[in-house]
Amino acid sequence: GAPPVAVALRAVPISPAGRMATGIDEVDRVLGGGFVPGALVLLGGEPGIGKSTLILETAAGALRSPAHDGPVLYATGEESAEQVHLRAARLGLLDGAAGEGIRILAVADLDAVLEAADRERPRLLVVDSVQTLTTDGLEGPAGSVGQIREAAARIGAWADRKSTRLNSSHT
Repeated sequence: GAPPVAVALRAVPISPAGRMATGIDEVDRVLGGGFVPGALVLLGGEPGIGKSTLILETAAGALRSPAHDGPVLYATGEESAEQVHLRAARLGLLDGAAGEGIRILAVADLDAVLEAADRERPRLLVVDSVQTLTTDGLEGPAGSVGQIREAAARIGAWADRKSTRLNSSHT
């Protein structure tokens, strides 16, 4: 193929698939206006500070974004589907778009998560949490450096493929 060509910064083409705002002002501000298609966002913090609650609220907010269609796939290896349902009920998220549009998958197997993501074609894939995932063919328990690295790499590759599909569908 042709050798790569450098482009002036101001001439860099911008993807027509815009950011996906969540409607949560502080989250959107930190994300520079919302989620970028194909990007991975890692939310970290001490146990018990509300990461899972914020993630669930963000997932609900993403359903309001006109930027993309499809459900939100919420894969949880940390909690049961019932625990996520109870949290959503406390947050008032069972009615309306979130009650139908957030699809819960309670598994810790990375391959099952990515297979479900291929079937569901979500606008947003949430994994709560990456350190609970395992994949066959890799030694070590969930949460080990190797398992987390592999999970992050494979989720990133999936997101990149998804972003490519989104971008080509808008051209």
